[in-house]
Amino acid sequence: MNESSSDLPRSQRGVPMTENARREPVWRGRRPAAALAVLAGLSLLLAGCKVPNLGDGSPPGQGTGPAGGFPLSTVVLSPGGKTMAFVDVRSSSSYLTRVRVSDVATGRLITTVTDRRGIDGAALSPGGTILATLNVGGSTDLRDAATGRLIATLADPDHVGGERGQTVAFSPDGKMLAVADVGGGIALWNVASRHLAGSFTYPGSGSGDILGIAFSPDGNTLAIFDDNNHTYLTSVPGGREIAALTDPYMSGGPAAVAFSPDGKSLATGQSDGTTYLWDIATGTRTAVLTDHRGDIEAVAYSPDGRTLATGDGNGHLYLWNTATWHLIDAWTIPRGPAIETLAFSADGTTITAGYGNGHARQWNLG
Repeated sequence: MNESSSDLPRSQRGVPMTENARREPVWRGRRPAAALAVLAGLSLLLAGCKVPNLGDGSPPGQGTGPAGGFPLSTVVLSPGGKTMAFVDVRSSSSYLTRVRVSDVATGRLITTVTDRRGIDGAALSPGGTILATLNVGGSTDLRDAATGRLIATLADPDHVGGERGQTVAFSPDGKMLAVADVGGGIALWNVASRHLAGSFTYPGSGSGDILGIAFSPDGNTLAIFDDNNHTYLTSVPGGREIAALTDPYMSGGPAAVAFSPDGKSLATGQSDGTTYLWDIATGTRTAVLTDHRGDIEAVAYSPDGRTLATGDGNGHLYLWNTATWHLIDAWTIPRGPAIETLAFSADGTTITAGYGNGHARQWNLG
């Protein structure tokens, strides 16, 4: 897109949002039927979705965390949304951490892993067979997601071994694992050989802390976003800076990122409730979506790239047409927890949302 900011519709411009604008979402075209269902009542919403309970046995949408008084700290979905892992910590004064892996469709607990060293983050491989966990001491464990059995421990004393892990991500083919540490270092591991494939310091090191990372569909580019309102694109495995994505109108930093399936676009969910769309080739902003009323904590493209899903801290889930950026559907659960992760099924017929209370929900899109 070559339009200037002033040529874009109001909900696509990179302009600061007022409180009134946030309370009055812009509905372009006909108001979606699903949005009317939200206004009409929760019963209409739940009629079209499956609601497995992966938490503490509380009614869906009302859970306070896993059993035993553990407040949830991290929730992740495997690509395709079939498997979910959530990390819970006993208290802020204890490093005892538990990871529970569950089947999303049935809610069945697959395995539980307990680690007294503490776990800062986790990721599931594309097939959902390997669980990677970041230990507080700086190493990364690879485990069998079905049994919890330890496969290997990855630690590089010259790079990540002495730094506390910050975030972790598998490449789309599952062959590489990227680990970001609090010092701004990125370690790239060959999952099969357990050997270090490369390491580098991200371009924003020293000016911000890494919040998250994501691989491009071909695995050759890594998106790194930090708390200084920047998203960097770097080459893999060399770490060469390809682009720095930022905007002078940006009032909130990125909290989630997702590449389009063709690798040509990047969506960044922002802490101010906006979602920015970027052209990878030029590093320029192509659209800004502003209908959300809470910080965007999860973004995901459908496999065919025609739909973008965005989830916020108030439990709202929006679906967007990527050709027009018109809103397709909007769903929520009253007083619902934050949506922390999203994943489409491989055929694009369902979408799974992982919530901050340890629950997951699947919506049928067909």
